[in-house]
Amino acid sequence: MGKNLCNQTNAVIFVQAHESDAAHVASSLGVPTENVLGLSAKESAWGASRFATAGNAFFNMEIRFSNKKGSKQEPTKDDLPKFATGWMQALKADQPTFVFTYPSYLASAQSFAAAWGSVVRGLEDPVKFLTALRDAGFNTEDSDFTDPETIKNTATRLKCP
Repeated sequence: MGKNLCNQTNAVIFVQAHESDAAHVASSLGVPTENVLGLSAKESAWGASRFATAGNAFFNMEIRFSNKKGSKQEPTKDDLPKFATGWMQALKADQPTFVFTYPSYLASAQSFAAAWGSVVRGLEDPVKFLTALRDAGFNTEDSDFTDPETIKNTATRLKCP
């Protein structure tokens, strides 16, 4: 199985490109590199999502506004989390949703750590890591979010040649 995972070029390239930055952030959180790197792979489709390619938004951190008449409809600079430089509108019809953009993978990962680090600090087990995020409100829309397969695959890909 490990060899097959190493043959998936786009995923291996993603892991190799971002391993160092993910390791830096993971170390600050006391979690394995594959937890941070695997989460970003899961959230960004191994770096191929529109938000990752156009805005380095590897963790899909977002802000939503209600559709009530007269309500705020777009973020301002004051809404930006730490390390973010802007935003992109998501294609959600139910309410205006914007995903924050970043200058780099590292900035995206640091922003994730600043916003969610207290939730996952020290959680080495991938299921506990993902469950803690879900319980705290991170990605409540994906029914398979707590499935650790992407993180486990990332751990294998960290060993690919």
